Amino acid sequence: MKYSFYALKSIELLRTFLNLGGTTLLQFDRVELLSFISRNIIETAQKIYYLPKISQTPELILENTYYMIYILKLIDAFTFNAIKFENLVKQFIDYSNIKNIYYCYKILEILELDIAFNQSLLQSLVHDIFSAEYYEYYLTPGCNKIDQDIFLWICEMSQENQLQINVQYIDNIELGTNTTINVNLHLLNLIMGEVDLNFNATVTFESGTVGVHTFREMNHPHHFNLIVPIPLKSSNYPLVQGRVMVYKGNISQEIPIVMGQLSISIHTFYPETFYKSKETNAYLISICFLIFPGGVIIFAGIKSKKNKIED
Repeated sequence: MKYSFYALKSIELLRTFLNLGGTTLLQFDRVELLSFISRNIIETAQKIYYLPKISQTPELILENTYYMIYILKLIDAFTFNAIKFENLVKQFIDYSNIKNIYYCYKILEILELDIAFNQSLLQSLVHDIFSAEYYEYYLTPGCNKIDQDIFLWICEMSQENQLQINVQYIDNIELGTNTTINVNLHLLNLIMGEVDLNFNATVTFESGTVGVHTFREMNHPHHFNLIVPIPLKSSNYPLVQGRVMVYKGNISQEIPIVMGQLSISIHTFYPETFYKSKETNAYLISICFLIFPGGVIIFAGIKSKKNKIED
């Protein structure tokens, strides 16, 4: 599988460099390649993976599974449920082996799956496997084997930054009042931990019922504050739903660049007076006389004029 991967990778590089069009136009036996791959694919109700013949350690299974995914996607033959690969990563991930972590990362990246790594464990692993004597990295903290590819793996993963959006707000708000939302932004690097936010951010709260509001940045960098009015409308009961959006730069540009977003829901309740009928001092008195031989029956009714609460 490894040789097939690098052969296809070379073809892809040549195709791009020589502008030869899609890989389906190049001369290789696509049917035979698919037959070769399918013989070693293991699929269960929960996960899918490629089982190498020689060794079946978690690291080699993850590595060969990544090769399989890459090849199948390259030749437009990937038809599997990506969630099963996510389950595979969750089951096999091991923070004591950098090769394991790297190929978990590569599988998640190629399938655009979002699983948060334990950054504390990963950063500890990178620290523990570094050799100050050789200026190289070992595969595991046991320091049994040095692999020069590890430096490249770590460099690649260190380019991965995740924007962390922390939101604070009161979850239960009376309709017709204001609520305050506070947002803190942190940029977390997969290898180096928290790093400086390398862009100017504009933060907004966007809701279908209360509209779009822009946060103001506080004195502390990357801390934002917003006071949002919650109108007394039925459309805002029992929830106000919206998204905290983080944009790069100014949102007035033609196509704003979204750096991150977080959905929030605010529970709402009506004011106490909303549930009580408000009677005024105006009354409408009606009297009806029904006359018949031998007497008169009088019907009287009093109606109070009440206020209406509109949506």
